[in-house]
Amino acid sequence: MADCIYCAQSAGFLNNKHKECEENYLSRKVVKDNIISIIKNALINNSISKDIYNETRILADSIQLFDSELTNLAILALDSAIEEMLKDKSLTEEEEKLIKDCCNFFDITNYKLMNQVNNTILIKNLQQGILPTNIECNHYFLLKKEEKLIYTLDKVKFSEPEITVSYKFTSFGFNTKNTEMDESSGKRIKTEEIKYKDTGLLAITNQNIYFDSKSKIFRIPFNNIVAVKPYNNGILIQRDEINSNHQIFEIPELDPIFLLNVISLAKGLE
Repeated sequence: MADCIYCAQSAGFLNNKHKECEENYLSRKVVKDNIISIIKNALINNSISKDIYNETRILADSIQLFDSELTNLAILALDSAIEEMLKDKSLTEEEEKLIKDCCNFFDITNYKLMNQVNNTILIKNLQQGILPTNIECNHYFLLKKEEKLIYTLDKVKFSEPEITVSYKFTSFGFNTKNTEMDESSGKRIKTEEIKYKDTGLLAITNQNIYFDSKSKIFRIPFNNIVAVKPYNNGILIQRDEINSNHQIFEIPELDPIFLLNVISLAKGLE
């Protein structure tokens, strides 16, 4: 006998669910979907308000949802609404206010979602030539007179390629036991490996990219960068210097395209 997929109790012979459990699940799902739809439509139609919260709170109480469950439904609605709003690649001031109001009404403090909103607002401001003024960052960078911090990110993994040289020897034509072999006796083989160096703070200004960790701190001027491109879950920077290796910054849980846009828009802003 199998257990019910809804209540995990025995469902009887040749059954995997109780009829009453399925009916209860489907009726609750209808109410939850309705709550999500109400919140999303209110956001899209610029009508989010305390009345919307009260309406959805009544629906939530009808199926005995906890406050945290209502908040999670509001997050789903807000996430979907933001996708709609971003179809034109930016948020209006009115949309920004609607998002903040929604977060306040439904007690949304979801870190990932709020980061998405803040990142979108940053891109919009940079597109208009507006630099952020409230960056909080403990760093040791000596910024230039007209240099302004634009974006910082902690716990960034820094790696760069290292080349190792080995020699392949063969025994054809001589006795390797009695022959002393040196570098000239074998084939020189170069191998490139990406080596992790350290984890630290990545900072972007309107003139440079900085990296600060326990073992090293350095600056990459924008005018020394040949290319920046996505690399796995981070970005790869190629510097315009003789014998310069490319440098890799891994940024978990952040879209590399966002960081590429920040760098592109930040260059030259004052």
